[in-house]
Amino acid sequence: MTHVTSADGTKSFEKAGTGLPVIIVSGALSDRKLIGSNPLVAMLSKHFSVYTYDRRGRGESSDRQPYAVSREIEDIDALVNHAGQSAYLYGSSSGAASALQAAAKTLKGQTPQADAASLEPLLTEFFASSSSR
Repeated sequence: MTHVTSADGTKSFEKAGTGLPVIIVSGALSDRKLIGSNPLVAMLSKHFSVYTYDRRGRGESSDRQPYAVSREIEDIDALVNHAGQSAYLYGSSSGAASALQAAAKTLKGQTPQADAASLEPLLTEFFASSSSR
């Protein structure tokens, strides 16, 4: 387990594989240990650096009250910066909403991660290459 510091605290994460970074933003009721055991991580880590992390107030990540969605986005920004300034984002449930907000913020030029994207193009490319084997 590794840590990254966002604007207001420490976030715990794990990395599997090598390649372009993919950050998995879990739903509200899970943490990196649950997501890390998901077959998706094993599949993607064959081709990408896959980051799973504890969202604020879950697992080993810190939190600050009152809760604010903007701090969730700051946490994603901190992970993207750690991963190398750009990343693909994959989110499930409330994590999908956070991933889309982080990507939208990036597209508006409000963060340095100009290459952050949603996972949809990634899956399209991945399944296209898988079907040709």
